[in-house]
This record gives sequence, structure tokens and C-alpha cells, in this order.
Amino acid sequence: MCDTLAGLIGAPGSYKSFLADDWAACTATGTPWCGREVAKGALSPDAAADLLGALASAARVIEVAELAERIEKLEAANERSVSAH
Repeated sequence: MCDTLAGLIGAPGSYKSFLADDWAACTATGTPWCGREVAKGALSPDAAADLLGALASAARVIEVAELAERIEKLEAANERSVSAH
């Protein structure tokens, strides 16, 4: 389907933006979505900006999770060190 306009309607917090970003990423790369072929195509400037923002946010979430994991390991090592004394 070329030259198609679609809209997402749903309750707040129902992951509409997440779905739109996933569709945009698949469209930009031509990656299949849920087992369905996706034709690689251009994104509108707004969709591209939203996708870049989502990717930056995802990267930050990963960084924070990795930092939390490192902190937990350091705290566990510190607890073992303190209890050994």
C-alpha cells in the first residue's frame, strides 16, 4: 500500500507511540514487522525526529540499567568484604 495515511487511536498509556516508533523503524530499514514484509521507505521529518528521540531514550534506559547493575555488583562485593571482617 503506497501513499497511505494511517492513524493510531487509543487510551493514554496504550503504547501508541511505541507502536508508531516500531513501525517507523521497520519502514526506515525495511525490516519485517511481526513476520510481515515491510517495504523500505522514507519517513516524514516528524516521524524521523520522533524515532530519533525514541532511540535516544532507549539508549539512555539501557545505560541506566547497566549502571544500576554495576552498582548492585559493587554493593554486593562491599557487603561480602564487610562481613568477612
